[in-house]
Amino acid sequence: MDLAARNALVESNLGLVWAEVLRLCRRNPAARRYDEDLAQVGAIVLMRAAEGFDPGRGVRFSTYATSAIRREILRQFSAMRGVMNLPEISLMPHCSATRRGWAELAMRCRTIRPGDLVAEPPDPAAREMVERLRRALRRLSPHQRRIVIEHYGLDGGSAYQLTEIARRDGVCNAAPSMAHRKALRRLRDLLSGE
Repeated sequence: MDLAARNALVESNLGLVWAEVLRLCRRNPAARRYDEDLAQVGAIVLMRAAEGFDPGRGVRFSTYATSAIRREILRQFSAMRGVMNLPEISLMPHCSATRRGWAELAMRCRTIRPGDLVAEPPDPAAREMVERLRRALRRLSPHQRRIVIEHYGLDGGSAYQLTEIARRDGVCNAAPSMAHRKALRRLRDLLSGE
């Protein structure tokens, strides 16, 4: 494929990149702060896909490129983020997460790095929040606690995708996802009740 054809293919399909970035932002509001960076990553993947695309295979270019774009954007977002958002202590009594939704709650969060649960953070307010989170985690079932700790890397180790946890445990993808949802709901209830 010559350079002009490749450029035309990339330019006409840039909407795929933004569609995947916006899809991620709808599912995870924290991605909004990285949207331009993620779009750049997606554009690079789109260019690579245009170079490797073979129209003779009978697959549309958008089908060929979308999965690669989605996979790389998710990977980059996980790498860029490296932090876990936890609600501010002062917000908990005033926010009804069921009424306003997790998206609004996530936008009004402070950032605590996963290592803060292993090592004591220097900030007294962060120390208090970490201690509250530790107490709440102890009140989860062992299975839910393990899922949350492994998913967010709260033990100071790597953070794992729920699909990776499912693969390692030898269960379907839905099992850790359900446990994770129930654990977050329980944590929200425990933290708002303190």
